[in-house]
Order: sequence, then C-alpha cells, then structure tokens
Amino acid sequence: MNKDKHKKYYQSLTRNMILTVIIVSFTPMLLVICILLHQFRASCHEKTYAHLSELVQKHKQNIDSFLNEKLANIRFLAISNSGLPFWEHCLPALPMKSIILWQLLRNLRNTCGFC
Repeated sequence: MNKDKHKKYYQSLTRNMILTVIIVSFTPMLLVICILLHQFRASCHEKTYAHLSELVQKHKQNIDSFLNEKLANIRFLAISNSGLPFWEHCLPALPMKSIILWQLLRNLRNTCGFC
C-alpha cells in the first residue's frame, strides 16, 4: 500500500513538473507573439491611413485643377462674348472677321496670363 501511495505521489509530481515546464516555456513565447501581432497591426493600420490620406490629397488637387481650368474657360467665354452675339461664336461656318479673331486671341492671352 505504501508503494502505491508513493507511485501515485511521483506520478502526480511528474505530471505537475511537466505542466509547469510547458507553461513556463510557452508563456514568454505567447507573450512575444501577442506583442508582435499588436505592433504589426498598428503599423499596418498607420501605413494604410497614410496611403489613403495621400490618395485623398491627390484627388483633391486633381479636382481643384479641374475646377480652376473650368473657371478659366468661363472667364474667357465671358470676356469673349461681352461684345459679340452668342451665335457668332457657335457657328463655325459663318465667316469671322480677322478683327474678331484678334480680339479673341487677346482675351485668351489676358485670361490665361500669357504675354
């Protein structure tokens, strides 16, 4: 009976030692894995937001340049059509005098900032 008691005691002790070794060896590894996963996630999140903000900035610049171009077109049309009837600019089949062409060219230069 005493031998059985010692055998159970040593089995229990062996099992407890094996579990302790396993827990002690895997705990730091799990801790390091969790920390690395957190760092990777934060880095990936930051990189994604930086890329998206750069993309938004480029789109904003494209939209601004498009709107500025259209505004310059509207200003040119407003200056060009100030003294002439509208239909005279819309119908290319009608002969235009050279004076009108020079006025349009001058207005275009003034609007776009050319010399």
